[in-house]
Amino acid sequence: MGGAPDRPVRRTSPGRGFPAAIERYRAMDAPKGTRSLADGKAVLQAQEFERRRIARELHDGAAQTLTNLVLRVEVCERLLATDPDRVRDELRRVKELLRASLRDIRQIIADLRPLVVEESGLEEALRRCAVEFGDRTGIAVRLHFPPSPVPVDSDVKLAVYRSVQECLNNVAKHSGASQASVRIETSDAELRVEVRDDGRGFECQEVQRAGRRFGLRAMRERLSLLGGWLQVDTAPGRGTAVRFGIPLEEHLGGQGGM
Repeated sequence: MGGAPDRPVRRTSPGRGFPAAIERYRAMDAPKGTRSLADGKAVLQAQEFERRRIARELHDGAAQTLTNLVLRVEVCERLLATDPDRVRDELRRVKELLRASLRDIRQIIADLRPLVVEESGLEEALRRCAVEFGDRTGIAVRLHFPPSPVPVDSDVKLAVYRSVQECLNNVAKHSGASQASVRIETSDAELRVEVRDDGRGFECQEVQRAGRRFGLRAMRERLSLLGGWLQVDTAPGRGTAVRFGIPLEEHLGGQGGM
């Protein structure tokens, strides 16, 4: 994979990860000058972005489905005495919509707190993510893990999982790709990830202008809280590669590797 950018995102120190940054921001009784306003701003921006994303998903998914369900139930009430056969058809459709809405809500819950990362580890979580993504989109995802993974703490695992998830969502929404790959490499100093697709690619300026739409800003904020960096390599007609890295000096830990 490509190297880190010449000017990596400034590391957040002291402390570890997103919870530590929040704790620093809330520690109002700390001596003046020891708190980082930049850290606090980054946390608030990341939280606000997540709130907007969740609100958008609920509005576009579950809320519209429930509105449709209310209308169909009202139709059933009007037809109950005059056309019971159509009522049965409508009720079957209502049941399908309820199942779809339940799947959407469960997916949102899983996105908010992917328990599989904590329970089964990063590798298994990414394998399940790739299978679910392939089933849902028809885009095959190849996974490449290091032969001897370095044990990392839960903050790093969660950040990597969410970043890969965001990259794959972008592949499905914007790339027109037929396949993608996720490659993870580790060394004593850094964990690096590359998510690559064979899609249409973009102009670099377009990616920079639409960074918020592609979720890149949230990814950068998340990675910066762990001292990480992110870069995008793309051009029209040659696909896209998103690379990011997290230094491991402060984030070694956990059991049984990734």
